[in-house]
Amino acid sequence: MATVRWQRRLAQLVLPLGSAIWVCVASAPAKIGTHNGGEPADSEVELHCCFAPKAAPVLLACEASEDDAISDVPFALLADRSMAPPWNRHRTGLAGERAPVCGEDEAPDSSSSMDISDAVRNLCVGRRQCIVDAEDFAAGGSFSEVLVRWTCHSDGHHLDHEAEQGTADGLPPLPLRAKGPVLVDASGDRFRLLGVNWAGAHIAGAPAGLDRAPLRSIAKLVRQLGFNIVRLPFSVENVLSNRVPEEYLLAANPRLRGLPMLDVLEEVVQELGRAGVLVWLDCHMLDADWCCQTKDCNGFWYNERYSTAHWVEALRRVARHFAGVPTVVGMGLHNEPRTLCGGTSWDGAGEFCDASFYQPGESAHACIEMNWSSGPEHLQLKPAMELAGTAVLDENPRLLVSVSGLKYSQDLSAVRHAPIDLPRENLVYEAHEYSWYAWSTVWDQTLEDFAAGDDTVRPRDAALDRCWELGPACAGITCVWQHFGPVGWRTCTVRSGRLVPTPGGGTGSIVKNHADINASDHNSLLDAKWGYILQEGIAPVWVSEFGFAHDWAQDFLVDDWLARWSKYVHKGGPLKNHGGLDWSYWELAGEQIGGTSRSAGDTETFGIVNHCWTSTAKLEHFEAVRRLMGEEASVPLALSTGGPAPSPLAPSLLALTASAVALFGLTGAWCLSRRAQPRSSNWSSINCRDIMLECHREGHVEIVTEGQAPKDTWIGEDLNDKEASSPMSTVTPASSLNTVSSLD
Repeated sequence: MATVRWQRRLAQLVLPLGSAIWVCVASAPAKIGTHNGGEPADSEVELHCCFAPKAAPVLLACEASEDDAISDVPFALLADRSMAPPWNRHRTGLAGERAPVCGEDEAPDSSSSMDISDAVRNLCVGRRQCIVDAEDFAAGGSFSEVLVRWTCHSDGHHLDHEAEQGTADGLPPLPLRAKGPVLVDASGDRFRLLGVNWAGAHIAGAPAGLDRAPLRSIAKLVRQLGFNIVRLPFSVENVLSNRVPEEYLLAANPRLRGLPMLDVLEEVVQELGRAGVLVWLDCHMLDADWCCQTKDCNGFWYNERYSTAHWVEALRRVARHFAGVPTVVGMGLHNEPRTLCGGTSWDGAGEFCDASFYQPGESAHACIEMNWSSGPEHLQLKPAMELAGTAVLDENPRLLVSVSGLKYSQDLSAVRHAPIDLPRENLVYEAHEYSWYAWSTVWDQTLEDFAAGDDTVRPRDAALDRCWELGPACAGITCVWQHFGPVGWRTCTVRSGRLVPTPGGGTGSIVKNHADINASDHNSLLDAKWGYILQEGIAPVWVSEFGFAHDWAQDFLVDDWLARWSKYVHKGGPLKNHGGLDWSYWELAGEQIGGTSRSAGDTETFGIVNHCWTSTAKLEHFEAVRRLMGEEASVPLALSTGGPAPSPLAPSLLALTASAVALFGLTGAWCLSRRAQPRSSNWSSINCRDIMLECHREGHVEIVTEGQAPKDTWIGEDLNDKEASSPMSTVTPASSLNTVSSLD
């Protein structure tokens, strides 16, 4: 597949996700060949498109070449989204009217929109980068979205693309192999998986984001963020049907339209390989839907619609399809195995799951327990995984195959006595880790007894420590709320027994979700579940999912869990002498793609990237993920200029991104800024955590932090703008700034 060199120096703007903006960027049209080697079509232009919440400023950029710039803004609208369900937002949008999609040059007329094309055109044309903030134009209106499209001078010019053919030089020698507790490359060197899940194909037949940005730019973004592998979920339903995704899902990549799902995934895999990113395919669901609940009838490897034979056949087809693609290094056999309960999933939104199908004679609402290697064979996970793993390796013996633990991939304790019987060099175990696996919070309920007779009143943290010490004798803690707020967590006792309603309310209980495991702390809990496999060198364990919301720090349990988990990944865990655990974050996309209980287009609160696929969603969130990369995190917080491996930022963008990090990442940071027209040009003091982009709106940033003298950061054409200077500051040319990573 021919490609066009696309170098994008993306500023590390930290854009909040609570608003909505449409942006489309047309890049250079390429002679794109069809999947089957047909004639190239010059008209197949790749685009950048964006639905983001209105209040979020968006960076427009044209950087396909050194002299590139924004050439036009065909349309820009403010609109009101009181419309059809979000799934249809790709096609309808202005109060129920049709909204534009990628590639359209005109927005539809609408009584519920306001045309701001001229204003955005005046602001952005001729600039390489431009920040569009709906608040600059809304004038207090009730509009909830902005729709924008812009074009670049490079459009219509073929760029050198020879350097992007084949795979990236930064890839390890392949294939990968299991060796004791770690993975090694073909040279025998340790290769640590630092991954991210890119979901969507298991539901809609295409990964999320292909309607918003060119595949090439997404692949580079993944690598520039520091990830070296993508876990790519699929479903048995979509593989067996090999459905053609709806065209709007591929709107930014028109050359992919009309391809069946497996061919779309192959294009994705190939482009990731060119960017220096490996792929681990994952059988995420039987049905094409969102995962996971006990009542979704997808916990076992078969259900009423898809038999064990169907499941194995789907795995064979995928392994066979990618047998000639060396950057596909592994395949997960079944995601989050779990006990099944009959009923309707997702609070009644899903279909009814009949438990009697799995165990004749049981009630349709019964719970059917999945076992590792005991009980009825059709309920045993181990032999099913061995059957599927053998089939996959028959098709492609160079692959690694991964087997997940019980209880939503939490529990691999049975491996000690009954390991999976597959070739050791091909076998990897999978675990998942989320904050709710260890503890959960319930309100207005009390654990009925004191644990071990201990009625001492303690602050929350001390009570939780005591509960860890008591092991299975403690079921959790109950706190009496004398006042709302943190004070309520100061009157807690360790408890046992059942949860019972609190007469009159006024209590909060933090309950163990691991009462059956004797663990003295979080580390020993994970060691008992799967860490011992690494400690004893039995096999590698890949934590193929963990994640947390953008506002995780506001939740004590999540914040505490992340601190403990971070230590286990590195210095406190079983691979502390091997660089740390192998992991993959859930998930990449900044938007939901659909499925039961989900709304396509809504913010994905765990997502790494923003709605526009141009940068991270929230700096603090990504930085928490990046820290888990350890020494392998050679990429700075800001994105690099291009190529498969991280490289220094261009000076102008370094200035912008350094400012963003300093302003948004430092507690107590303040700035002085001149606001863009049509707002006042007067200087004002602004809290940079509350108003995030004020400090570089006109290319000028002045940073004031505790213990530091004020410093101006200048960008591009504003370098000699004497009017913007302040007598209390000094001018620092962009070229003299340090790398963003130095500001950590």
